[in-house]
Amino acid sequence: GTISDSGQISIDTANVNPLTFFQQLLPLVFTPEFISTKLMELMQMFSGALQHGFDLNAIMAQATAIEGHDTVERLGQITAPTMVLHGDSDRLILPANGDLLAARIPGARLVKVSNGSHGFNFEQRDVFNNTVLDFLGGAA
Repeated sequence: GTISDSGQISIDTANVNPLTFFQQLLPLVFTPEFISTKLMELMQMFSGALQHGFDLNAIMAQATAIEGHDTVERLGQITAPTMVLHGDSDRLILPANGDLLAARIPGARLVKVSNGSHGFNFEQRDVFNNTVLDFLGGAA
């Protein structure tokens, strides 16, 4: 692919091997320890995605939408109880983004998961589930 001077990314998805894409993405989403112990499960999950229509164009469209979506100035309008839950070791979406969200949303509660990757909801299921359930129980 290419990156223009303005930062626009262009990838010919027809020439991307899905398995290579997955291998490149894994270290950004999960910790090395999780990958080494759960690689077979991750491969099974990815194989399932391939069987059910994995579409790199859809992933690229999602990335483009994320890049063009900026509602930071509207975060102050949120009135619902809000918890910002973020891994403190996220390599895909840096933890500073969670800090920004929590700072801009009135009354937001920031929870950073210790040793939490982008996929901490898989890696630390109990921590994720208990944190969300505790928040929902207190928000009612």
